[in-house]
Amino acid sequence: NLVGDERPELILAAEKKLGWVSPTKGAPATAPWTFHPITGEDHWFRYTHGVGAGDVNGDGRQDMLTATGWFEQPADLTGNPLWKFHPAEFGTKGGAQMYAYDVNGDGLNDVITSIHAHGFGLSWFEQKHNSDRTTTWIDHPIISRDPDTLIRGVQFSQAHAVELVDMDGDGLKDIISGKRYWAHGPGKDAGADAPPVIYWFKLIRNNDGTAHFEPHLVDDSSGVGTQFVVKDINSDNRPDIITSNKAGVHVFLQK
Repeated sequence: NLVGDERPELILAAEKKLGWVSPTKGAPATAPWTFHPITGEDHWFRYTHGVGAGDVNGDGRQDMLTATGWFEQPADLTGNPLWKFHPAEFGTKGGAQMYAYDVNGDGLNDVITSIHAHGFGLSWFEQKHNSDRTTTWIDHPIISRDPDTLIRGVQFSQAHAVELVDMDGDGLKDIISGKRYWAHGPGKDAGADAPPVIYWFKLIRNNDGTAHFEPHLVDDSSGVGTQFVVKDINSDNRPDIITSNKAGVHVFLQK
């Protein structure tokens, strides 16, 4: 629900613009949807990697996230106004689904994102407000951008899909991601032939105001695709994981 109309929207790039699409009011359900651009014609293309939504600045409105910064939703959307862009480096070439979430509990929403959908890296970027009213984003790697560096014993490439769900019922949202299996075929992406793993990363808030994510291996022979689902499918109040990619369709029931 990007614009507060109690209906879900799709966010995407089209016609070299970034924007959102919604069902046309009063039209049949099968009618073409309406595209609402938030940028002018720029470098955006339909296979843009790294996009998401969330309230970055705490004004109660959903902003749009990209690998190069975030777009601030204006108070009035009449006439499809352009959204103000705030540059920030949230990745190298763009990752997957992006989220605004207060990771460390300081009252400011941080940004969670994969760094490179066909390379390495998964991070949360801590939002810090400076005395001059500028904002600094501090990179806290969960998966290193360096293929030879392990963080808490874990390294994998191609985190092409990311979900943010409370996996263990502690009230804090955790990260679920993994390696996309053969995105462009065998040998055509970084770490293409490494095990297609799925991990969930438990959010732990420390007493000193810091936070970190603790990895838990779900599986090492399936992986993620361009998206996957985390949802309680057997009504036991535990989120389950459903993935699909070139390795098949897999369902993981949490026990």
